[in-house]
Amino acid sequence: MAVDGYLNNNIESGERMNNEFIILGCGHSEAMDNFNNNAILINEQGALLIDCGYTIKHALKAQGLSLEDVDAVFITHVHADHVFGLERIAIESRYTYNKKIKLYYHESIHTELWDQTLKGSLGRNSEGEASLDDYFDVEKIVGDQFSVFGNTFKLVPVSHTPNKPTFGLTINDYLFYSSDTTAI
Repeated sequence: MAVDGYLNNNIESGERMNNEFIILGCGHSEAMDNFNNNAILINEQGALLIDCGYTIKHALKAQGLSLEDVDAVFITHVHADHVFGLERIAIESRYTYNKKIKLYYHESIHTELWDQTLKGSLGRNSEGEASLDDYFDVEKIVGDQFSVFGNTFKLVPVSHTPNKPTFGLTINDYLFYSSDTTAI
């Protein structure tokens, strides 16, 4: 699904982008048919994956894409259906595609993402101790916005699980992606 209009205009620079926003999955944590909640924003500068659940390889394949096509990932919050695919993308990017993709997330989820979720499987490899930075070009977001591939993303805190930081995104002040949230 290509989204035209203001999504294709960078508000800050006035630059015209050719963005394509694709919902890769709209299922829940047990989704088999509709994949986990994931989306991707693609333009000529790169592809940003929004969340990376464990169904990500299948969801990308259904759209004619692969992990190799992903240049960056943004994580909205730490739940299995949003982060369990990061292990796969870390291993394949490093060892198969010889690239280190950017990983964006708000600084408030770092401990939960690395220490409590990914470190058990990625913290030691054939070269010894490893960190998240060995697999990704980590960009911890301090504040409420970041820019990548000519687009500006503003983080919007949403209510999902009590005491768990969760963020939706506005893209170029035009499109809102809520991630998981209670009724808005």
